[in-house]
Amino acid sequence: MNILLTLNSGLGADLGPNFNLTANTGVVTPNTATKSQLTTGIFVDVDPSATQITVTSTGTCTNSIVLNITGQTTTTTTLGITSFVLGRDGANFFTACTKYTTDPITYYGGGGAVLQIGTTLYSDNTLTNHVVAGYYSNGTDWFLCNTNGQIISTGSCSTTTTTSTSTSTTSTTSTSTTSTSTTSTTTTLPPETFSLGYNETTDWQACFASQTNYYSYTGELLQNGLQLFTDITLSTKAPSGWYSNGSNIWYIAPSCVEYTFTNNTGFDDYVDYYDCNGVLQQIYVYDGTTSNAVCVDVIVDLRGMTANNSGAGSCPPSTTGVFQDEAVCPTTTTTSTTSTSTSTSTTSTSTSTTTEAPTTTTTTAAPTSTTTTTTVALPPGETSTTTTSTTAAPTSTSTSTSTSTSTSTTTTAPTTVDIFIGNVLSLDITISAMRINGVGVTWSGGGPTFPIAPGDNGSFYSSQIGTYDVEIDYTTSIPDQHIIFTDSGLLQNCLATNGTGGTMTVIGADITAGTTISVAAEDGACP
Repeated sequence: MNILLTLNSGLGADLGPNFNLTANTGVVTPNTATKSQLTTGIFVDVDPSATQITVTSTGTCTNSIVLNITGQTTTTTTLGITSFVLGRDGANFFTACTKYTTDPITYYGGGGAVLQIGTTLYSDNTLTNHVVAGYYSNGTDWFLCNTNGQIISTGSCSTTTTTSTSTSTTSTTSTSTTSTSTTSTTTTLPPETFSLGYNETTDWQACFASQTNYYSYTGELLQNGLQLFTDITLSTKAPSGWYSNGSNIWYIAPSCVEYTFTNNTGFDDYVDYYDCNGVLQQIYVYDGTTSNAVCVDVIVDLRGMTANNSGAGSCPPSTTGVFQDEAVCPTTTTTSTTSTSTSTSTTSTSTSTTTEAPTTTTTTAAPTSTTTTTTVALPPGETSTTTTSTTAAPTSTSTSTSTSTSTSTTTTAPTTVDIFIGNVLSLDITISAMRINGVGVTWSGGGPTFPIAPGDNGSFYSSQIGTYDVEIDYTTSIPDQHIIFTDSGLLQNCLATNGTGGTMTVIGADITAGTTISVAAEDGACP
């Protein structure tokens, strides 16, 4: 029970300044208090059966005083419990749906509880231990529970039912009997299968790599934000690297990234970050220097320094398993030249890689002559005449014309950044607007536009390219949730929400054309 503990202001000068708190039954939480807290009043928790609290000075004087707990009112209400038979899997709703039949387990909820968002499930009928996070299913629908055992998302197992009927007839002299049997078969749709090429380091090589099968949740499409797995049970995330279906390319980033930090702030300072084991760390960087490389999960506070992303570097292999940075496979440019030659006797067509200029050729045949001699008989005493005529052969001309054709293809560099806003894991956060450099982002036309409500994803883009401030407007009424922003350099910023709406501001985000930045609203504290 929770009580208010107060001492009067007439305490001796040598008492305190700190005091120990004990009870005649159980423990007191907190079990220490200061003189200031005791004189103004402090709320503490004690065992419901406790009737006295002892306050003991730990200073020069060790006097103590025993206080009786008064004004106690105890009300005990016993509620019934509700049991649910469910299948479970830590990472895959499809497997949870099938385990409802193959490996059912009984779980529990409060009296009158139903399977819906907001319900808390327990592994024991005393409602003491929350279920562990993961997917649960009653064979019809699946339910995703967070680390507090609370259902935060739900969906259909995507089942289809087929019914087959057979009829048999038995006849005797006086009786005819007809019996009908009906068999129903329920088939659960499998996860999506994608045939993709992969390259660990080079984007375009994935376009031409041999393809193997990868898997994702039923109904998913090849696009930024897709969660990709290597197995049909959706339990192993695809490794970091480049993936392609032959037309487009996507990148899966490592979850553990190697960073160095450059300090040009004018003074020595620290960078706060979570390492790849989830432990909060600090690295000290002298002004005018660059730090040693460290493996980072999330950067908490740069304090004005520059983060240098080296990719996976020397860090242990890791993966987010999520598509980003969608791009088109590079194209191949081919140039061909066709030449056509024409003459009075022959036409030929050839293809080569050399373009010829148009030409004209004139050929003059060697001259020939024809001589004709005519002799006319005359009377005696007159002169005879012989006439010779020479006819030259005509000049012949041959003309050759060449025509060439050249084709080239040019791919234009991207001028915008893609934006993916995911809101399937928050309880009630609504993303109402987003601005880069003070300019609102543009809806891509796929999925819902603003406001992005819980359970929805949205796709947007922006032409504001450079290092700019990013503003994200949101509303919420439930505390202990968070929003994560990831820029083009994979630098993440996380805002813990306190149950009221507002604007998340990211200073100096890297916004690069041809990449994808993301916003994710989720339940729980910042990672």
